[in-house]
Amino acid sequence: FCAKDENRPHLLLLERVFEPDAQLVVVNHASTMSFPARTVGLDAIADVRVRKFAQTQENIYSFHLRRLTACAKQFTCGGPVVMSEKHSQSARAGSGQYDWSFAKAAPRLAAQFTITIQVMQLLASAEPASVLGWVQGLSDPKCSARQVARAAPGGGLLVPALRHLTAYESDA
Repeated sequence: FCAKDENRPHLLLLERVFEPDAQLVVVNHASTMSFPARTVGLDAIADVRVRKFAQTQENIYSFHLRRLTACAKQFTCGGPVVMSEKHSQSARAGSGQYDWSFAKAAPRLAAQFTITIQVMQLLASAEPASVLGWVQGLSDPKCSARQVARAAPGGGLLVPALRHLTAYESDA
């Protein structure tokens, strides 16, 4: 998440997470963003997830609602993501699921990372301040679904993006 959220495409960071021939798979149920369905290799993943993404998006905050356990072969968690578009300054709020599969041999790096985008809302240009203020107030990228929902701006603005996260309420 740090490479994308903080626009750090250098491979040193990604080499600590992904196998050299790792696969990024994107299952996209949202029509407001597009990504290649399959990307293979560290440099290609850095290009798709960081370099190209940062050309159009900024103020990116990703959260994962479950903590990774040591020596896991697979890891699944849900999480919201918030960002703003560089050109229009409109905010986006979404949610989905992250599925990691790790190599069997040490150092057990990710062999495949699947991102399922369930919802990605494009919010009115007047909304970025409240949405970005909300995510800045969350204490940790590894927070609970309850913390995320409790801190969300009122008025039902983010109901579509947060609805998917109720499946993770008992996790964190």
